[in-house]
Amino acid sequence: MMLPHNTISTACWLLPVSAAGSDINATVQLWDIGGQTIGSKMIQNYIYGANAVLLAYDITNYQSFQNLTDWMTLVKRAFDGSPLPLIVLVGSKGMMMILMR
Repeated sequence: MMLPHNTISTACWLLPVSAAGSDINATVQLWDIGGQTIGSKMIQNYIYGANAVLLAYDITNYQSFQNLTDWMTLVKRAFDGSPLPLIVLVGSKGMMMILMR
């Protein structure tokens, strides 16, 4: 499955997954909210109740890395004292590949 290079608003995918060698099947719901501004009131609605949060940044863009602090603050605010979900940091140079095309 190809995910879009740039998200203008929000995007959602349902990805079926299964554990190799077992009968465990699940569906992962993946929301890309990167096109939202950090101040958007809707973002907390997308984040609250998540089992995991992927914080992704472009390794070729230092500002993208610095913005992670704001995103982490937003995740903590969305859970407002409730236990935080699994948080995964993902560094990507996907934007570099787009520029090289």
